[in-house]
Amino acid sequence: MKIILIGSFLDDWSTNNEMFKALQSLNHDVIKFDYRKDQKKPNFIYFIVDKFFSFGRRFDLISHLFINIYTSILGRKKIVRNVLKLIKKEEPDLIIVCKCDTLKIKTLEKYKDKLIYYFMDPLKMAKKIRTDINSSYCKYSISTFGKVSKNLMFSDHNRHYLQGVDKNIFNIKVPWEKRKDKIVFVANITTKRKKFINFFKKQSIPIDCYGLGWENSQIYLKDLNFLYNEYKYVLNLCQDNYGFSVRVQQAISSGCVVFSDYCQDFKTFTDLLRNFYSFNNQYDFKDLWNQRKNIFYSENIPDLSWSKIMNENFKWINSQ
Repeated sequence: MKIILIGSFLDDWSTNNEMFKALQSLNHDVIKFDYRKDQKKPNFIYFIVDKFFSFGRRFDLISHLFINIYTSILGRKKIVRNVLKLIKKEEPDLIIVCKCDTLKIKTLEKYKDKLIYYFMDPLKMAKKIRTDINSSYCKYSISTFGKVSKNLMFSDHNRHYLQGVDKNIFNIKVPWEKRKDKIVFVANITTKRKKFINFFKKQSIPIDCYGLGWENSQIYLKDLNFLYNEYKYVLNLCQDNYGFSVRVQQAISSGCVVFSDYCQDFKTFTDLLRNFYSFNNQYDFKDLWNQRKNIFYSENIPDLSWSKIMNENFKWINSQ
């Protein structure tokens, strides 16, 4: 198929880059378009204006008006015109729109039957950028958070499914039994996370933290994979009670056992998340940690690659 993938590709660690490579590996003709690349950098006044209209999107009475203005400033009108030119030129079979919070998706509505709205952020972000409105212009929507898919996706057909990983990056390099008998936690600091980590340290549970606000800096891609390969265990703390980030799949694919606080989406993907143990609170985790001698990593895990995930998504689309 010929596919136009609209997303953000400037950062090496952007998930959209992994999606692009996976689609190519499946022998699709893929054209990527970065909807953020040519946006103008706002001066102070436009920065305030931009924030004002971005915030106003959240309120139902004015949401459509504010979205229309928000997606028309800072060169965004030109960006959507370029998207339309690209679609007209390439005549794709499918158009995948990844988040695209600053893009006026309504202008693509005439291509609705080809449009897939792809969203990989938690409920809080979905409410902020109005995925309910953005997805309504697309025939299909796929969200990696169940609560978002159920309540804030208004496409004709909605799907809740996992993010994938790049298996060329996240893989096993060091046998599990030769790794440190310690935990590594990779995520930016928050009040909730700091409370958990402080409890672990008071209980003399060995843990190293990486990310904004911790003793070690942020880490991504191959460096993250090498880090995971040093440790037997990875801690995951969900951003809300509903869903979890791709760090879980990255850690499992890197050969780690994952300990995570519980969220609703784990029930949906029980068959896919091997080497995974959930807990309800700090004390529950302490009991789990003390029983770790009975826990071993199994290499018999499902394929969590982006190639596999996108293949499953296309099967779902074809079945609608």
